[in-house]
Amino acid sequence: MAWFKNGYEKGDLTSRAYYGLALATGTGIPRNAALGGQLMNEAADAGNVDAMITLASLHQVGQVLPCDYMRAYLWTNIATSRGATGTGLHTLRDDLEK
Repeated sequence: MAWFKNGYEKGDLTSRAYYGLALATGTGIPRNAALGGQLMNEAADAGNVDAMITLASLHQVGQVLPCDYMRAYLWTNIATSRGATGTGLHTLRDDLEK
């Protein structure tokens, strides 16, 4: 976690996304879902596709972040438009459309 925190503090988007996920889930550090969600949103807003996909999944499930199908669908569409591929992403988007 120290490595991700250091990268996040230096402005690395991937580190911001992973550190945010660790905070949101309490993996390796004390859980802080609000700050974790904020960091992942910042990374996604700045164009990090992995953060977009993670946010979509977390919002669909609703255990770590609030369940929000509209936000999950939004992030799947943005990630797809940014070139993200994979059957998992397309399956998630199709499930959310239903």
